[in-house]
Amino acid sequence: MPGSVELFMFFMLLQMLLSVLVVGFFHCLVNYQHIPGKPIRDELGDIGNLTKDRIEEILKDFLEDFRQGQLEAKGWLGNISAYKMSKAALIAYTSFLAKEIPSVLVNSICPGFVKTDINGNNGVLSAQEGAESPVYLALLPETGPSGLLFSKKEVCSF
Repeated sequence: MPGSVELFMFFMLLQMLLSVLVVGFFHCLVNYQHIPGKPIRDELGDIGNLTKDRIEEILKDFLEDFRQGQLEAKGWLGNISAYKMSKAALIAYTSFLAKEIPSVLVNSICPGFVKTDINGNNGVLSAQEGAESPVYLALLPETGPSGLLFSKKEVCSF
C-alpha cells in the first residue's frame, strides 16, 4: 500500500491528464507553531524555498534523532512525535505541491475531533459532521484557493 508521499506524487502525474483536487488531512493540534526548534519550524515554513528533497531530508534527520534519543535536544515535537511529524510533513507537501502544480488545487484539512474507532469514539463530531469540511474542499471550484490549511471550513495558519 503506498504511503501519503507516493499518493501525492501520483496526483502530480494525474495532473497531466485531468484537473485534480488533492485534499490532505492533518490534526488540528499539529502545525509548525508547535515545533519547538526554531530552525526546523522556519525551514518547514519557508514555502518559497521548500522542495520535496528537503522535506525528505528533514524527515530523515528526524528519524536519525529519534533513533539516537535526541528529539527533545534537537528541537523536535515531543509527545507522539512520529505522528505529529508525519502530519507536519503532509502540511509541507501540501505547500510544495500547490507551488509545483498551480493548475491543481492542493489543500489540507483538519475536520475536527471526529468520533472514530481510533479515538474510542470520544470525538465531539459525528462522522457526518466530520465529513462536511473535506467535502467542502472537494467541491471547491477550479479557481478556488490552493496550498492552504483549513480547520473545519476556515483557513488557518501553518
